[in-house]
Amino acid sequence: MERNVFSLIRRTLRSLGQRRINRRYTYSDASVFAVYLWAALCDRPVCWACCLENWPAGLRRGPLPDASTVSRRMRRPSMRKLRERLEHTLSRDEKWSLIIALDGKPLPIGPNSHDRQAGFGRSSGTMAKGYKLHMAATLHGAVLDWRLSPMQGDEREMGRRILRDLRHEGYVLADTNYDSTKLYELTTSMGGQLVTTRRKRGSGLGHRPHAPSRLRAIEMLENRENRFGWELFHERNAIERSFGTLACTSGCLTHLPPWVRTHRRVENWVAAKLIIYAARRKLRAA
Repeated sequence: MERNVFSLIRRTLRSLGQRRINRRYTYSDASVFAVYLWAALCDRPVCWACCLENWPAGLRRGPLPDASTVSRRMRRPSMRKLRERLEHTLSRDEKWSLIIALDGKPLPIGPNSHDRQAGFGRSSGTMAKGYKLHMAATLHGAVLDWRLSPMQGDEREMGRRILRDLRHEGYVLADTNYDSTKLYELTTSMGGQLVTTRRKRGSGLGHRPHAPSRLRAIEMLENRENRFGWELFHERNAIERSFGTLACTSGCLTHLPPWVRTHRRVENWVAAKLIIYAARRKLRAA
């Protein structure tokens, strides 16, 4: 399976990468990124993927860049653009959906790590150090957009950033952490409807003004005569299944290994894992 996944990713990279190599570089962006993706697929550091003997016969031909070259080139803006184009291409057939879900996944690291860019925050009912992946996905598991923050990152702020880019015109399902008037107003301004449970369910609404869309969501979820709201909100479990697939599938985002530290490296690693996840989905759908 891993060989088929990487072959699909490499074919897509070749169609997206530049045909002509910059005179300053020996290797194209697509070739360098392919080495990084092979390391991520096998859950190994980049230096491991830069050795030709760690590649199956017929999967790689010609010389490989060294680890310092890959690390340096992964910082370039052109590599980020190539990564985003690859993510979009692998999931472009699943971009539109009437209902999407928002949620966050903690990515803890060791408490004694010297990573100064990691933060402390809640992780599955306890405090932990690390990062958090914020993601918007369809009910079928396709990742539409994502952000990375320290563990204590505000999910409402990350949700606003994701929805500003998505401009989704439909239902947005999220848990109580996304219950924010500003987030409701932003979703409404783009033609959508946010549906979340209240932070203090059963209490009054107080004296402050509320967004009409927030009042509508409260009516949908707390109206005992009409079960449409709860049946719709129950579909939010789909993003939990997506996170479960990411955490349990070989080659996907099972954990942050010891060599992936600082925000830049974690972001590149998470992006590579989400690309592998999208390629797996595309192979299964074929």
